[in-house]
Amino acid sequence: MVAPLKFTATVNQHLAYIKPDVSQIRTEFLQRALEAAYEHLRIESDGFGSTKGAITCEQLGNWAVSLPTMDEQSAIEDFLTEATLQFDLLAVESERAVVLLKERRSALIAAAVTGQIDVRAWAPPQRVAEAA
Repeated sequence: MVAPLKFTATVNQHLAYIKPDVSQIRTEFLQRALEAAYEHLRIESDGFGSTKGAITCEQLGNWAVSLPTMDEQSAIEDFLTEATLQFDLLAVESERAVVLLKERRSALIAAAVTGQIDVRAWAPPQRVAEAA
């Protein structure tokens, strides 16, 4: 997990601290880069025989990050923020759709069981055979 801190904190063997040179890299850009590199760093850590799968400070110190201009970093961050917002909205919409479909399924089953609708003559639609 990556989180920017606005206060003094203590580090230990389970917590690493990176203080970026803000004249060279935007904190938000570094956060996104670390989040994107997590799986790679974790797999690399596991490859060294660690039983905890921890990412070490040495790994973080040796980790290379692309360093576009500050304006490019800002544009990338803006793009990722907007894309993340869109993905979050899609996730909310899909969750609502799943809830609605479950409600409709339950209502349909209840209507069929109580005889409100007659499903005795219903047959599944015929599927067109796929071409070989």
